[in-house]
Amino acid sequence: MGLNAVGFGMMGLVYGLCHWIFYTSGVRANPAWWEKKTKPGELVPEQGIGAMGSLAAAISLLVMAMWHFATDPFNGPVSTMFSIVPALYGFLFLGTFFCATQGWDWRPIGDAALWGATTQFILIPIAAWNGVSWDFNVGLWVYGFTASTWGLVIHGKCSAKIHQFNLCCSMFITWWYMIFGGGILNWNDVKILGDIQNALSTESWTVLWIVIGIINMIMVVWTYKKGPAKQFIW
Repeated sequence: MGLNAVGFGMMGLVYGLCHWIFYTSGVRANPAWWEKKTKPGELVPEQGIGAMGSLAAAISLLVMAMWHFATDPFNGPVSTMFSIVPALYGFLFLGTFFCATQGWDWRPIGDAALWGATTQFILIPIAAWNGVSWDFNVGLWVYGFTASTWGLVIHGKCSAKIHQFNLCCSMFITWWYMIFGGGILNWNDVKILGDIQNALSTESWTVLWIVIGIINMIMVVWTYKKGPAKQFIW
């Protein structure tokens, strides 16, 4: 039953991501939520995005977090990890829901996204040390980087197109988690995944993710200070 919580959490996240992908593309963006305010009482795209996308993502991720906390499907530290991460993003999407629908100031969401990304980069080496496979750690890294650009876009430090690219990468990862993390396909049946995992030792994977995390944080801090004119982020 614990594995099914992954599929449930990812399904809600699909809605949260797809709505913002369309919005940052300009298809649903008028006015842009990070640039200007609308007149009182005016219906804006954020309201629908917040109600359908962000709330769906928040509910599903928080349910996933509570389920893993209560049932311990992955035995100890890994279950804790996959309770913390969906809770981190679940609360972020919940805050986004309120900002989008109530017209609140977006900047606290930007701050939360940046600190959430920092937390994510700290957790990835710990996940690797506890045996989480390389592809799932890549997914956590993509989510962390997407949270980074989420915060940077809100603060006007990087391009919305960069954030849109990261949202698309996160969507792919979400489908991956849904299929393999949800148990629809067996990870062990795909030989190349195991071969890549076994190419490095647990210690080497851990060190690699520490280095990647440090580089990512340098990029985020640089872009926050110098962006958008000298943004150093993808």
